[in-house]
Amino acid sequence: MDGMRKLRGALMVAGSAAGAVGVVRQLRAAREKSDRLMLVNALGNAIVVITGAALALRGLRKGRSK
Repeated sequence: MDGMRKLRGALMVAGSAAGAVGVVRQLRAAREKSDRLMLVNALGNAIVVITGAALALRGLRKGRSK
C-alpha cells in the first residue's frame, strides 16, 4: 500500500510539472498579445499548479514519516 501512495504522489508531482510548462506557455502568449484576461487566466492556473504540487509533496512526506 505504501508503494502505491508513493507512486501516486510521484505522478501528481509529474502532473504539476507538466502543468507548469503549460502555464509558462500561457504567460508567454498573454505577454505577446498584451492580453490581460489571458494573463489573469494564466496566473490562476499557476496557483492551481502550485497548490497541486504542494499537496503532492505533503502526501509524499506523510507517507515517509509512517
